[in-house]
Amino acid sequence: MAESREYVVLTRPSTKSLSMMRAGAGEAASEPPKVEVMKLQDREAAEIRRDPDKAAAPAMPLALIQPRARGDEPAQHPGDLTWGLQALGVNRNTLTGEGITVAVLDTGIDKEHEAFAHIRERIKIADFTGEGEADEDGHGTHCAGTIFGSTVNGTRIGVAPGIQRALVGKVIGKNGSSTVSLMKGIQWSLDSGAHIISMSLGIDFPGFAESLIKAGYPRDIAFSRALQDYRDNLGLFEAIAELIQSSSYIRQPTIVVAAAGNESRGDEDPVLPDYLWAV
Repeated sequence: MAESREYVVLTRPSTKSLSMMRAGAGEAASEPPKVEVMKLQDREAAEIRRDPDKAAAPAMPLALIQPRARGDEPAQHPGDLTWGLQALGVNRNTLTGEGITVAVLDTGIDKEHEAFAHIRERIKIADFTGEGEADEDGHGTHCAGTIFGSTVNGTRIGVAPGIQRALVGKVIGKNGSSTVSLMKGIQWSLDSGAHIISMSLGIDFPGFAESLIKAGYPRDIAFSRALQDYRDNLGLFEAIAELIQSSSYIRQPTIVVAAAGNESRGDEDPVLPDYLWAV
């Protein structure tokens, strides 16, 4: 008997409802989207994907891209703004994020950090890893600080310190995680009224392929299967992106922001220019 695997299944509002939303009749689409986790055989998942109102993809591991050391460099005081905020030109922008709800799907947050004193009581945390709400890595705290952190030791660190509310979904823990946690986090963010959903993470395609090889799959079959699963997950994310765009007719617009590629290795392979490595 074929093995069953963990799948994420998205049920959209019906095709008819989505069509009516696009036509401006948003009140006709009262069906909420539904994300379910199921144990399925691949053929059962393929059958589900034949339904135009459903999308399904097997769970794949998530990964954070860790920074690489550049050697010892003398510390420099960033001034009134971090170098990143200077590059973004926030000193020329009067917008602060006032009235906006931001969701950060990452490793959690240390909301006791002084950068969040101004918004601490308006941070809502949800754990989708089963490990508890604590940020064991620090990546999520860093990303949240970049988005809405206030001034620390005379230096502003956040792009939008004036946001109304922060939703922090812990989707990666010290024991790793998968796209199951991420999809649950996305749905929670939407249901909680997020205007922006930030995800500074990626699907660990190489790690997944290597795990299949260690499990006994021949290398070519392992990469073929990993590629198929990756393609299915892209289809799932495209489906929920379309749903988010369509739902903007009946509730607040939501923008989804995801990492496009922190893994540039242009300095290691001179054949390709740096910008191609970031695609």
